[in-house]
Amino acid sequence: MHAVYKKQLLAVCAIGFVWALGSWHWYVCGVKGFCPIPAAAPVAQTTCDEYLTESIRLDWTNSSEEVRKLQAFLNEYEGEELALSGVYGADDEAAVRRFQERYRSEVLTPWGKNEPTGFVHTTTRTKINELYCARHAGSVTN
Repeated sequence: MHAVYKKQLLAVCAIGFVWALGSWHWYVCGVKGFCPIPAAAPVAQTTCDEYLTESIRLDWTNSSEEVRKLQAFLNEYEGEELALSGVYGADDEAAVRRFQERYRSEVLTPWGKNEPTGFVHTTTRTKINELYCARHAGSVTN
């Protein structure tokens, strides 16, 4: 047999073998439900929605819902005893300052701040969301 024909025949046989193996796997696993080769287990994808979604600051028109969530978070996670008023006042700002001081390296340092600000903005919100999610990720999924 000519060398070119041998290569073509070998290629056709290889393609046929791969097709047959794939068909066999599809039939045995997909149709019959018996997989001799275990499929990889699906990875559980646990995510957490953002808890605080807006920035909060003294003397701003803050969302009362967001402020209540912040107050509840600080009570539960930081042991504060804030009223769930939905109004961001001096007690709330002082509690946020204590929170910022506790997580200084993640909240204040990126901004080059030496003193807590009481402003619940990007890094403070991110840290609050991380802590909240770490505790609630198993029950809050997308």
